[in-house]
Amino acid sequence: MLETLDDVPWDKLTHAYGAAADVPVLIRLLASADTETRDQARYELYGNIFHQGTRFEASAYAVPFLVELALEPTVPDRAEIVGLLTDLAVGHQYEYMVSPFPVEELRSAVGGFGAAWRAEVSARYVWWVQDIEHREPPHEVERTIATSLDELRVYEDVRDAVPQLITLLDGADDELVGAAAHALAWFPEQAVLTVPVLTAVAADEAQGPGLRATALLAAGMAGRDSRLLSDLLARLIHDSDEDLRWAAAGTWALTAGSDTPDAAKAVLRMLGESAGNDEDYWLAWRWNRADWSLALLDAVDEEMAAQVRRVRVAAALEERWNEGAMWHNRLVDPFNLAYPDGEPDGPVPFAELTSAQRCLVEFLVAHPEALEGGHRGGGHLLRWHCLPDEHPVLAAFAGS
Repeated sequence: MLETLDDVPWDKLTHAYGAAADVPVLIRLLASADTETRDQARYELYGNIFHQGTRFEASAYAVPFLVELALEPTVPDRAEIVGLLTDLAVGHQYEYMVSPFPVEELRSAVGGFGAAWRAEVSARYVWWVQDIEHREPPHEVERTIATSLDELRVYEDVRDAVPQLITLLDGADDELVGAAAHALAWFPEQAVLTVPVLTAVAADEAQGPGLRATALLAAGMAGRDSRLLSDLLARLIHDSDEDLRWAAAGTWALTAGSDTPDAAKAVLRMLGESAGNDEDYWLAWRWNRADWSLALLDAVDEEMAAQVRRVRVAAALEERWNEGAMWHNRLVDPFNLAYPDGEPDGPVPFAELTSAQRCLVEFLVAHPEALEGGHRGGGHLLRWHCLPDEHPVLAAFAGS
């Protein structure tokens, strides 16, 4: 195992902190018998070859060895290794809750730049890191292209390992099977291989509902075609298990778009209106169902999504208010919910605000103390969102 790891010129490759000479040591430590050692090695790899979601030159070179560890039955924590592979391939997955990973955009961004050019950039990057205080950093455009090239290479290397990752679905470790199913979701170019096996897991009543739900969503994300799953979706949308009903609804929305049936929208609405919580995750998916449901409704039924968003904003405000003083950090979530596209470019008349945004303003008008307290109050959030930050002006703005 890992016989060719030292054949890679790691010291000539780069990661977030310069030369990648430490990567082979960390990869070997992932197979350690000591839990703390494995956890620390994985933590450091997330810090250097996946630093804050950015992939680097060394990231792609690590992929075949991580795949090798994931496939070896004697290696502990294989689900965590598959999770690292998925993160390396896709980056911050919440950006693609609805839309697929933009691999074609990456290919266009890198144009004709290739490995030889990337090696030249690496050499300059190492040179800069060695004397970072006195040397000019690499050109921003050059770094952007290099990062895009690194992201594309990692994505395609993990994609090429899909036939091997598929074999992990045939196992008894639900956590590993779930991690593998989640990994297979991101590669539509391999859908002809992945969708049939993922659908088989989703249809297997001998499996647990959480695992079946994960596989169903993965099949939908990989195939993006409701016709491939129509019979299974029609059956599971009425299943007695909530996870399976929700996965069927979510998969229908991912694959059918505006043609998503009302039964699926109803499930998304019910779960989208729930406040959700940080524990509402299962297996490899890292999004709670309430947030994912709302994102899917935004894509398939804007009117229903607006209604759900208002319910969520009202519930979030009430929950935060019951916690005590309405400090800034307790208003952040309601503002993020009400403004899913971020801060507006300029003022918007009250009548033209969305239902959720009007709900937020009306609540603050009814609770003027939320604007008090200097930096701890919500005044600057109002300013950032082009709303009046003084209560009398805000009340007049809302027509009170």
